[in-house]
Amino acid sequence: MIGLRLSSLRWRLVFAFLLVSAPPVFGASYFAAKVISAAFQHNVERWLEEAAHFLALDAEEAKNEADKSAAIIVSTLENRKTFDSQRLGDFVEPFADLLASVGYDYVQIYDEDGRSEYTFGQFTFLSPPPKEASKSLYRVQVNGSETIVGGAVRVFSNSGKRHFVFVANTIDEAFFAASQASKTLEIRIPVVSSNGTFAVRSGQAWPPFEVPTGVLQSLLQGAQVAVSSATTQERPATAFAALRDAQGQLVAIVACQVSGMAAMFENLTEWQYFLALAGIAGLFSMLVGTLVAERISRPLQALTKGVRAVATGDYRSRVQESGGRELAELAAGFNLMNEQLDRLRSMEGAMRKREQLATLGEAAAVLAHEIRNPLGIIKTSSQLVRMKSALNASEDRLIEFVLDEVSRIDRLVRDMLDFARPKELQKSLIDFRRDVVERAIDFAAPELARRGLTWTISGPDGSAKVFGDPDRLYQTVLNLILNAMDATEGGGTLTATMNRRPHALELKLEDDGGGISPEVVGRIFDPFFTTKAKGTGLGLAQAKAAVEEHGGSLTCASAPGQGTTFIVELPLPELEHADETICSGR
Repeated sequence: MIGLRLSSLRWRLVFAFLLVSAPPVFGASYFAAKVISAAFQHNVERWLEEAAHFLALDAEEAKNEADKSAAIIVSTLENRKTFDSQRLGDFVEPFADLLASVGYDYVQIYDEDGRSEYTFGQFTFLSPPPKEASKSLYRVQVNGSETIVGGAVRVFSNSGKRHFVFVANTIDEAFFAASQASKTLEIRIPVVSSNGTFAVRSGQAWPPFEVPTGVLQSLLQGAQVAVSSATTQERPATAFAALRDAQGQLVAIVACQVSGMAAMFENLTEWQYFLALAGIAGLFSMLVGTLVAERISRPLQALTKGVRAVATGDYRSRVQESGGRELAELAAGFNLMNEQLDRLRSMEGAMRKREQLATLGEAAAVLAHEIRNPLGIIKTSSQLVRMKSALNASEDRLIEFVLDEVSRIDRLVRDMLDFARPKELQKSLIDFRRDVVERAIDFAAPELARRGLTWTISGPDGSAKVFGDPDRLYQTVLNLILNAMDATEGGGTLTATMNRRPHALELKLEDDGGGISPEVVGRIFDPFFTTKAKGTGLGLAQAKAAVEEHGGSLTCASAPGQGTTFIVELPLPELEHADETICSGR
């Protein structure tokens, strides 16, 4: 089964398309992988650089905010003329609690000798406490570890002595966690010692972390931001921003790396990009190849099915004209050939039917001649017996039966002769509605009323001209009306609708009777076919023959329970066509 599929035209086309498209696809994928990888790394490094710079600015802003908070405390203390330093804590503690609630970690008030008068948050300065108003990054010791805090010092006087208010916040990973820039970042804060070495505080859960020597030297020499590109040793791109104190000394570093999904993409190599792009492009190429092969092979498959159908004698099969100009022309030629073959077969069937009817007509004429002579003798003899013999009532009734049956047989013979050898048409220009349709309905009106049938006529009046035999057309429409009357028992509606088509006049005669089954519709115009208990089966056959002699057509559309519609189409007069052509040319 697989071998058959691979050997089919569609799969051979797909395979050929892949062979042709593979080299350019792989080349383009490799080039795209290099460009995408380089562009992604470049953009990641620029973004990390901006993020690190932004976080460093956050640290600067923390010093400014601490300075404002210290200024508020100093202003409040200066408004009190004097205060007992022993009770200073009672006064400052509410401020400390308020600052703690908004995120500050440390508040301390100390005197000129560096003695603490109030402390919130346990810490120790690693260098002498500042004795001037300043805002900076300070080295402090917290729980035995060196820590960098961003804060400010404000000075106030009381009883002739200077006092200092220190407000600060720890500059660590938790400080930057609230920043929007850190949502997709992994941030670390290495503390730089005074001798230029660095250390990551103990207790951090990250893997071992190092600041590249070149980056550290660049920051120590005054650079604000430095970037370390990704390497093949599984070290991602990292941006480093300097955190400096008021004297410009490097005290800590903000290190930023991407995290989450972005980190996964950053770790992809050029070859991984290439394989991904080549796989996607290959799938797309295969999809395109399949669609192209399908577009080419589908019309050929349809043509193959059409040829097989013709071989079985089905000339009504048609194929869709698609698949490009050449295939569409081939499909159009095939459809035209089928149409011509179907027409030839229909013409052959019609010719055979005409030959059969001609033979039937000759036989019917001979038979009618042979039947009519004895019928005439029987009829004359019966009438003489009836006139010259004194018959009782029962005998006279028998003679009446004989005469009635002779008349019925004579009508049947006459119908057979009219069908087999129709009279020559006496054509003239007539108003089809007035001279044919209305005349037939007026004649049948009493019987229609007796049966409880109502009728309506709609359509063009006065412009419904045809070139035909009024008597033959009248008899045709009358036969259709009589057929509708028999189909609508117990009352109903008979509707005659006339429509003027571009090259024909159409009459639709509709009833709301019980309808006709499809099997009966297929044979309803066959001679001698009837579903009535009494009837020759020649009425509709004569009607169809009369319409076709006028160059028109008679069709029937019906379904059980939906009524029946007979459609008569007659060609418009040639002079009328010529007038329409002249008018349209103007």
